[in-house]
Amino acid sequence: MPWLSRYLCRFGGDQCGSVFVMAAVAALGVIGAVGLAVDTGRAQMAENKLQNSLDAAGLAAGASLNTTDLAMVVNKYLAVNFNQGNLGAVITDVDSVLSEDGQLLTVTATATLDTTFMKIFGRDQVTLRAETEITRTSKGMELALVLDITGSMCIPSCSNRLDALKTASHDLLEILFGEGKTTAENLWIGVVPFSMAVNTGATHTDWLDSAHYAALDWGTTSWRGCTEARWEDGNDLTDAPPATEPFHAYYWQDDGNNNWREIDTQDIVTTNLCGPTSSNSCRCTIATGGYSGGTYSCGTTVSGAASTRIYCTNQTSGSNKRCRREVTTQHAPIYTYNITSTRGPNTYCPTVEVTRLTNDRAALDDAIDALTAVGGTHIPTGAVWGWRMLSPNWRGLWGGTMDANSLPLDYNTPLMVKAAIIMTDGQNTMYNTADGAYSYTSNNHVGMTHAGPYDSSDDDEAAEKLDEKLTQICTNMKDQGIIVYTVLFDVDDEDTETMMQNCATQPDYFFNSPDADALRIAFRTIGDSLANLRISK
Repeated sequence: MPWLSRYLCRFGGDQCGSVFVMAAVAALGVIGAVGLAVDTGRAQMAENKLQNSLDAAGLAAGASLNTTDLAMVVNKYLAVNFNQGNLGAVITDVDSVLSEDGQLLTVTATATLDTTFMKIFGRDQVTLRAETEITRTSKGMELALVLDITGSMCIPSCSNRLDALKTASHDLLEILFGEGKTTAENLWIGVVPFSMAVNTGATHTDWLDSAHYAALDWGTTSWRGCTEARWEDGNDLTDAPPATEPFHAYYWQDDGNNNWREIDTQDIVTTNLCGPTSSNSCRCTIATGGYSGGTYSCGTTVSGAASTRIYCTNQTSGSNKRCRREVTTQHAPIYTYNITSTRGPNTYCPTVEVTRLTNDRAALDDAIDALTAVGGTHIPTGAVWGWRMLSPNWRGLWGGTMDANSLPLDYNTPLMVKAAIIMTDGQNTMYNTADGAYSYTSNNHVGMTHAGPYDSSDDDEAAEKLDEKLTQICTNMKDQGIIVYTVLFDVDDEDTETMMQNCATQPDYFFNSPDADALRIAFRTIGDSLANLRISK
């Protein structure tokens, strides 16, 4: 540095040589200090970037512990987040360790940063290090599993569809409870199986319109626990409790589509008065032509509950004639019943009732294993009962563990999540040959605009009205802070996909699963999403 030596010589006079050496040493120290400060600052900035990127990568991996390769997710997110603004640092090692109970994820990373000024002193690189721990928390949760158990869940076989749902649901419980755990603190899960109705349990007769219920004939059976939708005042779309509007018991009356009751109201006794002993043995007095001249007059007489009719058989024939007396006596109706698993007042009411919110994993596993398929598809009926399972308006009504723990809690209770998973394998359906929570199509309890006698196109319009009802129910649930996940299973219908995606809280909470493997991944992904995470240090 010639400029520096000339300046120092003029300043030092005759002592130019010695001063120069001293000044050079001092200048070198200043330069080293400045270089050290610059490189140290760069290293701190790069290490902060590494730490922040590692935190984000750890959270991403922790949110998918059960669905993807752990190291792959960590490396992917770390690379994406670290490559921007890292001052040229290069990651050299990443290590991810999951605890045996699957609750703690520890991630460490190292990187190197080339120095600038410190190279003068032989230090070409500095090493950066970061570590983060991601812990699954036991944040409280109320979760309703709203599961489709319609007849199509066993087409072509139950093993293909219903059993796949059971496996996926067991996986979800494994994730939320933790491997091998039978209970969990502040975790409450209920199961709401649905088809054309939901079975809430036969003990809840206090939820019913008592006068309507008392007038129903259940034959040799009894009310199973399903209810009709409260369509008259719009409470089929709300979480209003029975005190606001009681329910009508689900009841498929005896008719041509479900013939389960025979009615006998009269006794008939027939007596032969004369003949046939010859072609003219029937001697009746007949009002309009034919044989006459006998003792008996053809006709009908009534006396009290008895009706007597006398008539001559084969009046236009010359042989085998009889004169008969038929006495018909009216009496109170006598009923005979032919109630089976596929006919009767409870037909298409699921045999498996809801499982109320519980933290008993064994009870939930048993409830899932007990699911059987029956009936058509009324998704809004399942969704609204899932909502009622989570609604504080129903606190004190469900009984058992829920009442003992004052469940459901209020909406927006701190540190408590309310969520519902709505799964279906088909479109909403309605027919005029199948009763259900909304009765027959021709009864128009869904609010169709079509006027006039029923025709088959009404079934399609009624199904569209069910779509609208589901959309409104999902909106009402989300307005109360309930997180909604939706899952389609082997459904190839664009309108249904759109409806279910709009029902979900956000687009990535909707899963379209074309097969059993995809359904299982969807439930495991939802399980990971519901397992709330935090950075512990």
